[in-house]
Amino acid sequence: MEKEFSLKREVKERVSKVAVEWMSELDKNIKSKMENVLLSLLGLEQRNHGYAIDHCNSRNSVFIDIIREKAKSDAAKIVGKLNIDFETKKLFEEAFKKEYKSAFSSEIYTLARASAKTEATKLFDELFEKELKKTILE
Repeated sequence: MEKEFSLKREVKERVSKVAVEWMSELDKNIKSKMENVLLSLLGLEQRNHGYAIDHCNSRNSVFIDIIREKAKSDAAKIVGKLNIDFETKKLFEEAFKKEYKSAFSSEIYTLARASAKTEATKLFDELFEKELKKTILE
């Protein structure tokens, strides 16, 4: 005996089939997006041959935080094992202060040169527009 055709049943079956297919695709998309988000949070990126540290990532990430904390912990252990007397600590402090002052002076020099270059360029452009352009082009 043949089944009687029912438009309602046919529509329901087709909608159900499309819904199942759509949900399957949605699951795949969600999993893909979640993987990208998690990799980003970890500070990793997917490459052709696996995963790599995301060096372009200037924000903090779990992976980089773990490495940083491990490095701090290891450095503290090393320093803790050193028997540094008062005179040696003073030498370290003086060396740090000297290096800091030197680095600071170097940065000020670099910034001053950059600022001077910007101002000189502006002045040259103004003079060229007002004076030199007239005499050269006339």
